[in-house]
Amino acid sequence: MTRASARWTVAVAACAALTLAVGSAQGAVARTTQGIPVAWKANVHGRIAYESFKGGIWTMNANGSHRRRVTHARRPGVDFDPDWAPSGKQLVFRTSRGHHLPDPQGIGVDGIFVISASGHHEHPVHPPSGGLFADWSPDGRLIVMSGVSAGVEKLFTVHPDGTHVRDLGVSGEGAEWSPDGRELAFGWHGPDEEWQVWVSRADGHDAHSLTNPPVDPHAPLGSAGDGDGLWSPDGKQLAFSRGAGAKRDFWLMNADGSDQHRVLRWRGADSPTVWLPNGRIVLAHEAPGATHPRWFLVNPDGTKLRSLRWLDGVAEYPLDWLVKPAG
Repeated sequence: MTRASARWTVAVAACAALTLAVGSAQGAVARTTQGIPVAWKANVHGRIAYESFKGGIWTMNANGSHRRRVTHARRPGVDFDPDWAPSGKQLVFRTSRGHHLPDPQGIGVDGIFVISASGHHEHPVHPPSGGLFADWSPDGRLIVMSGVSAGVEKLFTVHPDGTHVRDLGVSGEGAEWSPDGRELAFGWHGPDEEWQVWVSRADGHDAHSLTNPPVDPHAPLGSAGDGDGLWSPDGKQLAFSRGAGAKRDFWLMNADGSDQHRVLRWRGADSPTVWLPNGRIVLAHEAPGATHPRWFLVNPDGTKLRSLRWLDGVAEYPLDWLVKPAG
């Protein structure tokens, strides 16, 4: 239920009538649109890393040009869930090609590899248990991921060269670094709870939940709730999704958990994926029965929804978008 907890397959006809709700602290106002405008390619910048439907991790310019394949997994092997190093020179990604201990709990661990953006120097960095959901720290010194310790899913950090693997001692998955690198946002739930958005200090201390979604009586316990915790560029807000399966809405809250409100609501499921430095949010939308993702840009208040049509049918969920390399 967190970032990359499922490889969403999402699509909807470009001219379909969509019923939206623009959320605010005061509530939601429904409106119907006939089609959604396409974003101007001249207004998007940076590089995107993604899993291609052709297989492997690829990169391209944000406007869809200069596509380049980076990894070459042989089917049925799969490479997915890439994340840029802040320098733009490397990527960390999840792969079925990794070697790790058995997974008797069925958590779903895989290999976590690092590779140069040019496709060289590929190497594993996951703990012996295997890993999931890797995210590069803002200073480039650490990678956080989920792993398994004593049969329980925990958060780990590791250096990009694969050394200094450290168990943070806190249960969670799908961790995302805050922009200043001092905190982590991640997903977790207790045995009688739905998924919640949690935060902790970067060392795993002071972990606490920010959300407490109601139990969904129509879904198996622990399969619904809140996920996809995504920091705003200034670290003052978190975007997340709430719901179950193909019925998930895009929500927003302050970083202390206050002012939780729905931003968009339409038929299907939304997953906030990247919060760009200019304040726009990259959103994946899943329509019921769809076979491919559909990608959008939207403001945090739900306005100026624009289609990233050139990504539809090209990029799987999730992707990463680096506007300006650090340094």
